[in-house]
Amino acid sequence: MAVALSSDGKGVIERSISIEQENSAVLSLSLEELEACYEVAEIASFILANAITSVALQFSDVLAKHAWALTKALERRVEGRGVRLFILADTPYGTCCVDEVAAQHLNADLIVHYGHACLSRVTRLPVYYAFGKRPVAVQSAAADLRRAVLAAPPLSGTVSGVVFWDVSCDYAMAQLQREWQRLAEATSGEEA
Repeated sequence: MAVALSSDGKGVIERSISIEQENSAVLSLSLEELEACYEVAEIASFILANAITSVALQFSDVLAKHAWALTKALERRVEGRGVRLFILADTPYGTCCVDEVAAQHLNADLIVHYGHACLSRVTRLPVYYAFGKRPVAVQSAAADLRRAVLAAPPLSGTVSGVVFWDVSCDYAMAQLQREWQRLAEATSGEEA
């Protein structure tokens, strides 16, 4: 639901959210898994390497439950370095949109946006997107993809396929490609 900037905010106040089944795995992560999933160490390194002193943290509705834990984990990594962290809690947009205006009101140097994002244009501040890392069963995914591609009719005499993935699985794509190559080499004699 989109809410106009000139509205009275009633739509945002009355909006109900539902936690989708696909996000249930994220909600049950331990603190250590949550820190790895949402790149706390990488974000802290980025903040320190770029001498950033004021950081707005924006969480999707689904991740609001973990806002405090992730903020404290990040705070521990930048403690004593003059970095101020704050959570944006009144985002008037969809949860996927970066709230540049609220971050500017707090003089942020950077926005860290956690969770799903629509990637609409951001012009006022730099944004670090922490999409999360969904678990990927690389070996079974590669085997399933290979079976599907080999079962499809060939185009122009070659085996072809296109793989689309969610950005939260991007970290596993190089590993998936290596597993695909391994399977191809292992079965190349069988297909001849």
